[in-house]
Amino acid sequence: MNTSAEFSLWRLTPLVVGAFAIGVDASVLSGILLTVSTDLDTDPSTVGQALAIFPLAFAIGAPIIASQVAGQSQRRIGMAGLLLFAAGNLVAMSGGVLLLAVGRLIAAIGACAYLPNATATAGASVPAARSGRAVSLVLAGVTAATVIGVPLGVFVSSFVGWRLVLVAIAAISVIAALLQGRSELADPNMQAISIRERLRLLADRRLISALALTLVVVAGEYVVYSYLALVVRDNVGAGPVMLTLVLTVFGAGTLVGTILGGVLSDRFHWRPLLRITVTIVGAVLLSLSFVSGLAATLAVLFVWGAVGWTIVPTQLKRLISTYPSVRMLVVSLNSSSVFLGVSLGGLVGGWVIASYTTTALCVFGAVCVWCSLFFLFTPGRPVVGESYDEGRSAVA
Repeated sequence: MNTSAEFSLWRLTPLVVGAFAIGVDASVLSGILLTVSTDLDTDPSTVGQALAIFPLAFAIGAPIIASQVAGQSQRRIGMAGLLLFAAGNLVAMSGGVLLLAVGRLIAAIGACAYLPNATATAGASVPAARSGRAVSLVLAGVTAATVIGVPLGVFVSSFVGWRLVLVAIAAISVIAALLQGRSELADPNMQAISIRERLRLLADRRLISALALTLVVVAGEYVVYSYLALVVRDNVGAGPVMLTLVLTVFGAGTLVGTILGGVLSDRFHWRPLLRITVTIVGAVLLSLSFVSGLAATLAVLFVWGAVGWTIVPTQLKRLISTYPSVRMLVVSLNSSSVFLGVSLGGLVGGWVIASYTTTALCVFGAVCVWCSLFFLFTPGRPVVGESYDEGRSAVA
């Protein structure tokens, strides 16, 4: 493994390209759901249920796959995951709604094998002092997909159809797999984990607290984000063009925040960093309940993206540094927490907005985010410098 200070983050490009492909794939079909349903001669709700298989399968499958592939080459697992992901997209575009659902399931399994692996590999491929930036670059690939790739995919699909968009995503995935195979990235075998070790890991209060913080923060943010169009409508009275502008500014903020999170997590300890960022995000969500006007709304949304999207990179740096020998497993568990938080936030936000106003939605989201601070004060905190591996050695 190259841990030289001269290691260039550009060598992580294969991992970023693969993450970008998965990020586009996870969202682009939702943007053209009506086009897909028309082409398949199926009602939109059925297509929506078929697309929902991807995030659900990812949330459930990521930690299972991570534990099953322990002891294998990270490079081979990452390449296999990308190729399976590409195959799933080819299946999804090849027929009707049944093949669409099957293809989304296959693609999700491939993404489960790849994305946590790519994040863990990035952290292992650079000196420890730069691992936060390496992790954030991979996550920036997913964020850039939301900001650039998804709108581009929606635009291109209007000319060539949604099926060819999936073919293009599959092609990018294959290219990323080939690039990763020829790269100089770290390729340590992931340590096999016994059932006893897995149970001990899942009983670790530090890990449970970290995963709970991710879940609650993401859920609180997605209580608002899932219905952001309604919030913007009430604050600005925005039409489709104005809404696109607002979402673009917010997306730019999330891209800045993803990269910034890596830089900050390399320079500061995760605990005070999370206290500050979580507190600010709650305050920003609360401010959305009373700001008005385009300029103020754009400013608040950019700050939300720039600060809120630092939290996941910080959490990943925290987990990788604390549990280095099982980094793919803990990263996959964190990914599951993110996806579960997205789903839970959407469900809770739907209940709030059905009974109350968007003001209540923002207040509820802010309170939820602030509640996550509780998990920074739970017992079982490690002493400075202690890691899971050091703890295991001490017990042995």
